[in-house]
Amino acid sequence: SEAVTVTIAAVNDAPVNVVPAAPGLSTPLNVPLTITSVSVTDVDAGANPVQVTLTAVLGTLTLNGTAGLSFSFFDANGDGAGDGTDDVTMTSCATLTAVNAALNGMVFTPTPGESGSGSISILTNDLGNTGAESPPVPRTSGTAPDVVDIVVSNANRPPVITTPAT
Repeated sequence: SEAVTVTIAAVNDAPVNVVPAAPGLSTPLNVPLTITSVSVTDVDAGANPVQVTLTAVLGTLTLNGTAGLSFSFFDANGDGAGDGTDDVTMTSCATLTAVNAALNGMVFTPTPGESGSGSISILTNDLGNTGAESPPVPRTSGTAPDVVDIVVSNANRPPVITTPAT
């Protein structure tokens, strides 16, 4: 009998965006929607930062706080954008703890007077944290962002009857 040495090298696992399953969410016309069902996981990011880009269609997004998030950076992975308040698009860099605190309770505010199919897209880049590849290879949550569909419904208004003046 001989001993065989097997070496298992860690790889950089991609982050996973957790979003509500279809059919998504809904809100009446002009009524902000608080969302608590979006988060990001990454088994090997640890306390290292990840970069998250959020984009709203048919509305804006306001995070549930911005503690620990940086919107002011310019690097090979992209540039920061927005400030976390009433943004159509924002890109921030932070730990998973800070990102998830900001996402839990974020508010989607529909574009005033517009109804239809809205959405929030989320794309996460782990910035190469923390697999054993040399050099580290950044992994994104996929080639396309994960999407939360949001239906902005037009309230059913009762008909108005007008009669000619007599």
